[in-house]
Amino acid sequence: MLQVNKTRSFSELLTDNSATYIKSLGTGALSTASFRGGSAAQTRVNWNGVNITPPMSGVFDFSQFPVFFADNVNLYYGSSHVKSGTGAVGGSVNIFNDPEWGKGLTGKFFGEYGSYNTYTGGAQINVGGKRVVSKTRLFYQHSDNDYTYINKVLTNEAFKERRRMPTICNGELCRKVISS
Repeated sequence: MLQVNKTRSFSELLTDNSATYIKSLGTGALSTASFRGGSAAQTRVNWNGVNITPPMSGVFDFSQFPVFFADNVNLYYGSSHVKSGTGAVGGSVNIFNDPEWGKGLTGKFFGEYGSYNTYTGGAQINVGGKRVVSKTRLFYQHSDNDYTYINKVLTNEAFKERRRMPTICNGELCRKVISS
């Protein structure tokens, strides 16, 4: 399931394939998880046994974590996993990267193209010896989102307008000056 969804975020994966409640504020915005009526602050996220839930907010943003970065995922519902030191009363999401011992230098990459000039790419380089293992992953996703929509704000009559990405001038957004 992880291989098929590698271009998606963890919030999309958990929404479609688990009983975990994902509260999402939209694509790329904050997405939190809660288990069995618990709050998002009662859900812990562990990566290879290390708690990566931010201590300041106490809430992990699943929309910012691509599925491509994980080799294995386990979900624990309820407080049964508290004994392992996670502190998760509601539940926990455990993300793992599996070491590949003794395989030498290997790698893989992928690319995907979609509507609105959306493209996604990823690359992975593995170095596996007898005593040391390293995995490096890069992930990139971009969309122009130059879609047509009906604008009802600028005038009293609705008209079709094409959304355009802003132009960058000297590190700042360029502004058109309208003179009368």
